[in-house]
Amino acid sequence: KRLARIFSKIRKREIEVVLSYGSPKSDRLVCKKGNVKIYGWLNNRFEMLKASDIVVSRGGHNTLSECMYYGKPMIIIPTPYHSEHESNARSVEKLGIAKVIKDDELSVRTIEEALDELINDGSTFKKCEKISSDLSSLDPVGEVTEEIFNLL
Repeated sequence: KRLARIFSKIRKREIEVVLSYGSPKSDRLVCKKGNVKIYGWLNNRFEMLKASDIVVSRGGHNTLSECMYYGKPMIIIPTPYHSEHESNARSVEKLGIAKVIKDDELSVRTIEEALDELINDGSTFKKCEKISSDLSSLDPVGEVTEEIFNLL
């Protein structure tokens, strides 16, 4: 709810916000207020991710990996007291493809600042494209299979 309130107050830009609670029990639209739509679950998660310009996440490994694969810059708000999310967030921030906001610093101002930094820094999207290109050229299954056959 707090994130929905914050995004509904951002006035600087034309944005559409889709939030998911991550609850697979319900894929229906829970709430719509202005430019913000909240769902319990997104069945079309990958389509939404591909269509996104910037992704806001708690910092789970799968989401960050998917964002890197699809070349999406991120704003990460790590779950408080969840060291894995914090570590994941700091790692992608070091790559120059994400901004991290601590949960207790979350506000309209900090979200707007992060959006501005990601959008106005021309290198962010280039870094995302490079990482995406590098990841899509990998063949981990083929490489592991080849190594197994070499051991036999």
